Amino acid sequence: MANEKEDAIHIKEAGSVRICLAEGTENEVRSGQKPDGSASGNGDEASGAAVFSKENLILEGGGSLTVYGYINGGIKSKKDLQIMSGNYQVESTGDALHSNEDLLIADGTFSLASGDDGMHADRQLTVKAGNIDITKSYEGLEGNEVYVEGGEIQIVSSDDGINAYGGQNEGRGGFGGSQKTTETKPKLVISGGV
Repeated sequence: MANEKEDAIHIKEAGSVRICLAEGTENEVRSGQKPDGSASGNGDEASGAAVFSKENLILEGGGSLTVYGYINGGIKSKKDLQIMSGNYQVESTGDALHSNEDLLIADGTFSLASGDDGMHADRQLTVKAGNIDITKSYEGLEGNEVYVEGGEIQIVSSDDGINAYGGQNEGRGGFGGSQKTTETKPKLVISGGV
């Protein structure tokens, strides 16, 4: 499945979406054409990721998925992104795996080559298990909070291998209901894995 100009798969509206890789199957999605220059980045509103979802996105199954994201990243969700199982090979100009909220890697095998981050979450990035090989990236794993609880991880990056950064959270105040912005501290916890 390919789209030369924008997302190959675009999920616009749903409660949550599951993409199931059937056992033993080999699947491929591509957006754009392989560039000869620099990355195009990960603009917040820009789609163009090979797989793009505005809703919670879950990927699972015993098959394989090859992703070529030559416009704006590999697999991107504007909400939570959860990968439960499967085999993934991603080559992208922007982030290979990106969530505007939380990114969970429960298990799976990953080979990621990215012009930006290998795995990025605006909030919490958690790796529980899996075999992760990031062969090219600017930041390997990046999130406001990063938890590595298991798995085998190899990272090649031009900047940080693992980056936890602080940010701002906005919420409504008490009775007045005014917006309140609070600073969040970065957190990096490695409790397992090799």
